[in-house]
Amino acid sequence: MVNILAIGLMVLGFAIHFVVETVFLLLALIMMVKIQKFQFHFWGLLGSAAAASALDMIPYVGHYIAVPVLYICLLKVTREDFTGVVFTSAISYALVFAMNLFVLSSFMGDLRPDLHASARERTSGVQAGQAADGDEDADLEPGQGAGPSQPNAAAKLPATAAPQAKPGATLAQAVVRAAEEAPPAQAQFSNVFSLKGVTKNGSHSMAVVYSGVKTYTIGLGESLTMETPKGKVVVKCEKVGDKSILLKAGNEQVVVGQ
Repeated sequence: MVNILAIGLMVLGFAIHFVVETVFLLLALIMMVKIQKFQFHFWGLLGSAAAASALDMIPYVGHYIAVPVLYICLLKVTREDFTGVVFTSAISYALVFAMNLFVLSSFMGDLRPDLHASARERTSGVQAGQAADGDEDADLEPGQGAGPSQPNAAAKLPATAAPQAKPGATLAQAVVRAAEEAPPAQAQFSNVFSLKGVTKNGSHSMAVVYSGVKTYTIGLGESLTMETPKGKVVVKCEKVGDKSILLKAGNEQVVVGQ
């Protein structure tokens, strides 16, 4: 039963293909003979299109048989010379090919990427990153940075550690405060770097920095080895503000502003 159903579906598919190709070729032939003002009759063109379409469905060699058969049929139907028949057949096959492409494209639909969906995904990613940053900031309430057994843990931090922003303080104020608290003896790279641009995007923020030798793009929390006039140094982007960033070059913290 399954084999009979499969054979029936296969025959139906071939029949639909044959009918569609015959109709397309018939329309193309009628258009061409009317444009060239050939004498013809409808049933002769229909038989020519049906014969050529049926032979064209033979695998591998069908098209090579269908073309000369169509030539012969059109010679009998139109009573024109061989050159005119060859031209009519060639243009008709080209029109059939264009019709097939049109039908195929209509079934495939719109293949262009959905730019609005991509924009929505990027917006969702940015909002998720900002929400994650907000959750991390909410976890660090005043007085919870050190446990009860370590009341002086903040005093034991090294001098190069980046100070935490107080509640209500902006990132720019934290960056300026870090610059004021940086030891003057470590100001080796204070005038080396310059900020070319800032892109704020939560945890995915980025900055374009000129090291005095080359221009680098560095992300928040990312470390890069940069070439400077004072040699190569490992630089980490610790904070990104609206118009300034906080870098850690080696063991030195450097505030770079526009």
